[in-house]
Amino acid sequence: MGAYRAKMEELGQPVVIAPLSEVADICFEGIRNDTFWITAPSEPQQEKIRARAESQVAMTAPEYLLEAHMMAAKPAARG
Repeated sequence: MGAYRAKMEELGQPVVIAPLSEVADICFEGIRNDTFWITAPSEPQQEKIRARAESQVAMTAPEYLLEAHMMAAKPAARG
């Protein structure tokens, strides 16, 4: 986590860590409501989920990971 946090700070991207009590509340509510997928309500998170699903359905390489996670480098060109 230290390397990730350092890289994100270098890029000017804040790393927000949710308090465990908040995570526990979200999980408890999901279990109580019989929710299969439990995730924090967040538009950026929803976009990541959509990108992953679209990549899986299209059977393409997970290029969305390169853009979504700034720790990754662009793949080298094949020649």
